[in-house]
Amino acid sequence: MDGGFTSSVEETLCCFSLLAQATENIYFIYDYENDRLYFSENIQKAGDLFPFGQKYCKLEEWQNRMETCDAAHLTQLISDLVSHKSERIEFNYRLCNAQNEYVWINTRGKGCYRADRSLCCIIGQLSVSRDERQQETYNHKELKCEIREILKNVNPCYLLLIGVDNLKAINLTNGRDFGDTVLNDIARIIGEETGQRFRVYRINGDWFAVNLQNTSEEEVRDIFRRVQQRMASQCTLSAGCVSYIDYHVTDESILLQYAESALDCSKSQGKDRLT
Repeated sequence: MDGGFTSSVEETLCCFSLLAQATENIYFIYDYENDRLYFSENIQKAGDLFPFGQKYCKLEEWQNRMETCDAAHLTQLISDLVSHKSERIEFNYRLCNAQNEYVWINTRGKGCYRADRSLCCIIGQLSVSRDERQQETYNHKELKCEIREILKNVNPCYLLLIGVDNLKAINLTNGRDFGDTVLNDIARIIGEETGQRFRVYRINGDWFAVNLQNTSEEEVRDIFRRVQQRMASQCTLSAGCVSYIDYHVTDESILLQYAESALDCSKSQGKDRLT
C-alpha cells in the first residue's frame, strides 16, 4: 500500500471513530489490494469481536470466525463488487466472539474504485443485531382494520404485499435462525424505505404488507426496488400491489385478495418481480 493511501485510511478511520461516538455503528475499511480489514475504535466495546490492540486483520482471519456458509457468501459478494455485478453489499452473518458464542452482524458497505475501475477498497458500517432493534410489525387482523379505514376515504393509496422467495430452501441451507433474521431484516428495511411513516404488517408467515398512502405508482415501484436491492445478498423478493382508487371495492377482504393474487402472479411468473 502506498503512503498516500495509508494516510487516507488513517484519516478516514479517525473520522469514523469520531462519528462512532454519536452512533452505535462500527465502521470499517477493507483495503482490497493489500487484504487489510480496518475497524473504528469502538469495535473494542462490541462484544469481544476484535482482539484488543490489533489495528487490522486479513479478510480470511475474519472469515475464519464466521459460519462457513456465511463466509462463502461474503466471498461471493466481494467478487460481485470486483466484477461490477454490484456496487454495494448488505449482508447479515454469524460471527464467533471471544466467548465462542455466535452473534449476528449486519454489514452495509460500498465499493470504491480507481480510475481504471479496479476495486480499491470497501467502506461501510456494521452493527451487532439485537432483538430490541427489530421492526415492530402488526398482524393480519390489524391490517384489515387499517384497510377498512382507508376505504372510507378517497386519498390515493396502494396496498403493497412483499413475499420472500424460496424461504424453505433458505432455512434448509442456512438454518432457521438465518431465515428468521431475513424476515426481521425485511420488516426493518420496509420501515426504513418508507420513512417509518406507515405500519408494516406480517401476514402468512413470510409475507409483509404496507399501505402506502398519498404515494404515486412510481414511488411504490421505487420503494420495492430499494427493498429488493438491500435484500439481494440474502434473498429475492416478489410483490403484488393494488390501487385503492383503481379497485372500487368496499370490503377489505376483497381488496386484500386482489393484492394476494397479484403477489401469487409474481411468484408464478418467475419470482423476483412486482405485479
